[in-house]
Amino acid sequence: MLRSKRIVYAVTDPHQLRTRQPSLFKKVFDLTWVLTERLTTRAPGEVIYFDTIEEALSSARSSDIAIIQSVGNFVLEYRFVDELDEFVRAHRDFLMLTCSPRDEDDVAGAFVSPLRVVNINAWRDLGFPRLDGVNASVGESDKLSVVATEASRVHIVDASLRDCFLYISPEVDSDRLNRALASRDDALVSHPDQKRWLNLSKPRSAIWIFNSEPYRFNIPLQHCDAYFGPAAGFKYLDVLAWNRDVEFFFYDVNDDSLEWIAALQREWDGEDFGEYLNGQPPSRRERFKYVNASIAQNQAIMFREFGGEERFKALWRLFKSAKVHFAKCDLFNSSDVASLLTRSTASRPFFYYSNIFSTNFTLTAFSREDAEASLSSFKSMVRASFPNAIMHGADIGGRWRTIGLA
Repeated sequence: MLRSKRIVYAVTDPHQLRTRQPSLFKKVFDLTWVLTERLTTRAPGEVIYFDTIEEALSSARSSDIAIIQSVGNFVLEYRFVDELDEFVRAHRDFLMLTCSPRDEDDVAGAFVSPLRVVNINAWRDLGFPRLDGVNASVGESDKLSVVATEASRVHIVDASLRDCFLYISPEVDSDRLNRALASRDDALVSHPDQKRWLNLSKPRSAIWIFNSEPYRFNIPLQHCDAYFGPAAGFKYLDVLAWNRDVEFFFYDVNDDSLEWIAALQREWDGEDFGEYLNGQPPSRRERFKYVNASIAQNQAIMFREFGGEERFKALWRLFKSAKVHFAKCDLFNSSDVASLLTRSTASRPFFYYSNIFSTNFTLTAFSREDAEASLSSFKSMVRASFPNAIMHGADIGGRWRTIGLA
């Protein structure tokens, strides 16, 4: 449903942060903008900045759906798009979907909804009436005062959809938040969502035992003689489906991840992965990370995408006998990248950089411009060392790209 709609993703500044706190505005704007760009990979649309909500609504009149966010609202879960799509299908005549305050302590009348979805077609049918009440929370029995005759067509986001995003309220304790974002020190703030974001943005020593993206690259790799990729999951096995003589170079900033892949290749026979995981020391098991509900579910997905359990085991046996190298490397550090690239004399390597340049950690540690410059520098260094390399990964906004294919 959403994919067929003309969507405007509007980022607005209702609290005039840009003029009051320009340094803080820059930080939270970059984060809001890039996290919104990620949504366009699931439901295409244009991301546009407006100073005010009113300007956003006025500009969106020729679209179908306007998703309007305040600077500082971070949509962290891709399932936001799927759940919003379900809502639109179930409520085709809705006028607006919006938020009530998360905390009971919010002052009535002062709350500005950080996210609202406006059905422009329904709004157009009503003659584009003013939506002045969109910002006002006036009590439990009358949460929103919006075009009184159309109140039944205004909906409050449910808990599941609300859990997809958080609003760090940059208008609250702005000076302290600015310092906290720069230092990633959650002790400087007391607001719960500010603390939550700062905790989410801290790098942790996690070992990804499965991959969160598809296991097949769907890229012709038969001429590739080396694979460079992060130490995670099993996605790298897909290269062996094209060329069983590939040499592997795993890189990571996390020593635990490198040691995990080395141990896995050395020890695991390809049978009963759950038992192998359970046999690991507690200090390693506590770092295991994966998406989806369970190890069994992840394994079922992996087997299916590789063409069945037997096909997976055949690829694993090839990997057991492959030449594998490991290097601690931060792709944002040009010296690390230069050292990594000297490890191989391949003629046509495949360099997989996953979503390393678009993680929450990246967005917190670097400005959008700095992150984009690092990605550009990394690609240039790979191309200079290996003119025939194929590179595949996500850009800053989460859009996946492949370069180097003939």
